[in-house]
Amino acid sequence: MFDLIIRVTGVAVGLGAVLLAHRNQRAETELTARARSGELNRLQAGEALLGLLYRSRIIGLLLSTAIAGLLAAVLIRAAVTGEWGAMTMYYLVLSGLLLAWTGIGHGRTATRITQAKAEVSVLTRTVERRRMPPDPPE
Repeated sequence: MFDLIIRVTGVAVGLGAVLLAHRNQRAETELTARARSGELNRLQAGEALLGLLYRSRIIGLLLSTAIAGLLAAVLIRAAVTGEWGAMTMYYLVLSGLLLAWTGIGHGRTATRITQAKAEVSVLTRTVERRRMPPDPPE
């Protein structure tokens, strides 16, 4: 029964990860197309990209938590039952690799967020300078 629960949960988490990643990638592609067509200016596109990246980071943290929960469940079960067979090792290796993969993705997303924040900050300062009235003559 435990193996069935782990497999079903793992498949659900994996499918969710693939579907959400595909949805975010499609949204980013659409955003880029809108920016290139002139529908959005650079500041609007940067802010929208930042929102997408924040959503990606939250999704990544949730996926990492789910995978870590699966890993913990396998470890606890193996420790309690003393059963360290081939399936336990398979689950440990698979969930460990998936956890490393989500960690790498989280790092890449964090880097992109930092870059997008810097670009939006520069663009925001530029827009604010244009809006400021000139200094009055003395």
